[in-house]
Amino acid sequence: MKVLQVTSAHTRDDIRIYKKISKSLNSHFKVSFLVADGLGDQVTSHGIRVFSVNKPKSRLYRFLITPIILFFKILNFKKHIIHLHDPEMIIVGLLLRIFGFYVIYDSHEDLPKQVLSKKYLNKYSSYFLHKSILAFERVFLHFFTAIICASESIKNSMKLFNDTVITVNNYPIINDSFEKLERDKNTAVYIGGISEIRGIKELVRSLEFSEKINKLRLIGSFNDENLYNEVKKMKGWEKVDYYGQLEHEKANLILRKSEVAVVTFLPVPNHLESQPNKLFEYLESKTPILISNFKIWKEFIDKYNCGLTVDPTNPQEIASTLDKLFSTLNLNQMGEIGYKTIIDQYNWENESKKLIELYNNIK
Repeated sequence: MKVLQVTSAHTRDDIRIYKKISKSLNSHFKVSFLVADGLGDQVTSHGIRVFSVNKPKSRLYRFLITPIILFFKILNFKKHIIHLHDPEMIIVGLLLRIFGFYVIYDSHEDLPKQVLSKKYLNKYSSYFLHKSILAFERVFLHFFTAIICASESIKNSMKLFNDTVITVNNYPIINDSFEKLERDKNTAVYIGGISEIRGIKELVRSLEFSEKINKLRLIGSFNDENLYNEVKKMKGWEKVDYYGQLEHEKANLILRKSEVAVVTFLPVPNHLESQPNKLFEYLESKTPILISNFKIWKEFIDKYNCGLTVDPTNPQEIASTLDKLFSTLNLNQMGEIGYKTIIDQYNWENESKKLIELYNNIK
């Protein structure tokens, strides 16, 4: 069986698409990867053939032109199962079905819920767009061979559109070869995209009220230059070490040298039932977590006792809860419990079995 992974937006070394899905499938099938990054073709060290088209010149170009370019490129891959990873490729997927291809759509995010959180849309336009996307997905995804969802909450929406829908969670790849590092006292870390709805203002403001924290290490890119300039002026920024975007290995090193990891996303629709990848990567690094007190996350923390939850809209509560964690004598125990949870249940090795089973059932 031959498989072609296709993305119009992600990088060729994307963790979910390449390091997890492509490498896992490559152990059983012949896998190729088509990406829009303009970096040329290559064969990776794992024997996966990467094909490239030009990188989109703008977001509009990515949505309107890149899918057309990819479509004609995909037509050369006869007898391949096509695995698409971006919403703008859904129409391409339908055309490929008409041409006789097996097509899988991988839903990384709950797009209709994401729209409800966009600040540049007013109440009525966001609702209209939300309903329009739902109708679009319902009509087009019905014809796909299968749908893969990155979380159970996404699956609950997608199962209305297609008879073959499975969840392949974005859990971490187990790495038991980490060197044990000395953690810097009273330090916290956040890794990922930095935006207003991910709680950056409240988190930095909380540093003014914390009596114990020495440093908050921020790793990632701000989605808005104006937001970055606003946050830099806050008093709490004095306690921030901002690294910008780092390679995965470097970010992981800083994570393992920090005492607490933070995920204080704000309560917008797309967050309430989400499974942030970083939650599980934090636990896999044996780092206790401070996370928003959404129902699904609070149940997880209460069950495994690997951190604390907090109201992400309340800077003073974030500060007092951070201080409570730093004062806890069993921080190491929390970290070990979190790691054991990942080893036993929440890991990519378990998820990849569902992926392989799906492919084996495609006739």
